[in-house]
Amino acid sequence: RAHAAGIPVVLLTRMAATERYATFVAPDDRAIARDAADFLARTLHGKGRVLVLQGLPTASTAIARTEGFAEGLARHPGMAVAAVVPGNYLRPDALKAMEEALERGIAFDAIFAQSDSMATGARLALRKAGIDPATRPIVGIDYIAEAREAIRRGEQKASFVYPTCAEEAAAVAVDILAGKKVPRRVRVPSRLVTAAEAERVEPIF
Repeated sequence: RAHAAGIPVVLLTRMAATERYATFVAPDDRAIARDAADFLARTLHGKGRVLVLQGLPTASTAIARTEGFAEGLARHPGMAVAAVVPGNYLRPDALKAMEEALERGIAFDAIFAQSDSMATGARLALRKAGIDPATRPIVGIDYIAEAREAIRRGEQKASFVYPTCAEEAAAVAVDILAGKKVPRRVRVPSRLVTAAEAERVEPIF
């Protein structure tokens, strides 16, 4: 209704189920997930099963990250998805989902957590089950402070920086108000952070 009334709508990190918006500002979730698949394939030397802790299944980010990861893993014949279990981007939900996966006996060699909060939940579940998190490579997304600490401890292999995109969205809004033409899609850069980069890359919060 806002779009129809001539009010520009800026979408921030989450896509809407409509084409009625001015611009969408976000990192490339699909590309991040493909890179996560490549990283885990290298870490596991091209052979292994990955448990995917999915964000909110209906969120555009979770859809893109799940599809992108499957696309990336398909490039490595020795790699496979062990299971996709929703953790809804929440630490307690991921903890419960991980506990249930362990109870079901799902075999996996690594974890792709679609957020670092869920990665924390996964580590809690692994420890509770007597499994050292360092023995199951974990890759997350966001690069929050607790992910940095886990990477430092060797309990998380990597995280992809997921900027808040607030600065870029504000700049787009200012351009719109100034009457300037803005791109339909503004891609905000992301980057992979491993132990080698953790000391010089600041967490997003």
